[in-house]
Amino acid sequence: MLCLAPLGVNAHPHSWVDVKSYVDGKEQQIKGIGMVWQFDPMTSAYMLEGENLEASSREQTLARMAQDIVNNIREFSYFTQVTWEQQPVALAGASKQRLSVQGLNVSLSFYLTFKEPIPLQQGHLDVQVFDPSYYIDMAWRSATDLELAIELQAACSKSIEEPKPSPEQISYALALPADAAPDQELGKLFTQQGLISCELP
Repeated sequence: MLCLAPLGVNAHPHSWVDVKSYVDGKEQQIKGIGMVWQFDPMTSAYMLEGENLEASSREQTLARMAQDIVNNIREFSYFTQVTWEQQPVALAGASKQRLSVQGLNVSLSFYLTFKEPIPLQQGHLDVQVFDPSYYIDMAWRSATDLELAIELQAACSKSIEEPKPSPEQISYALALPADAAPDQELGKLFTQQGLISCELP
């Protein structure tokens, strides 16, 4: 679970992540997205099991864990898909990664920079955050969990659209046996869509 990579297990979610996203913009450009992922208590306990969290080593341990997670999800585009006017937005990479422990929950924060900033103009930016195999349930739990930078708020509005899998798709997910190869298209069927609509005066 520490690597957060899709695993060949039953298609029902086994871990839950509360997502908060901050769409960053300045100087009339959309530049990237800040993320905070809070893991459920059971997953958090598993992630920390066997780690040295003594006061003298705690900071170093959490820094290493944050770097390991970011490295391991890089090949999955950091579990983040972004499009502008339905065209994929390339990510330059993750930075500012940090792991923290708050009560029973582990939280990972990091920043995704767009390879090319998007000029602020009329258009639609769509954001999805998901594990392709749906082993991990990742979601914005409230409308306030998707935020816009102050400089974007005057020109852009936001909304979160809930997934609408068909009965057949739900039945397919529930029927997958535990030893089935992971379906890398499954997660997207159960994924919210963050919709940011921009229109300059």
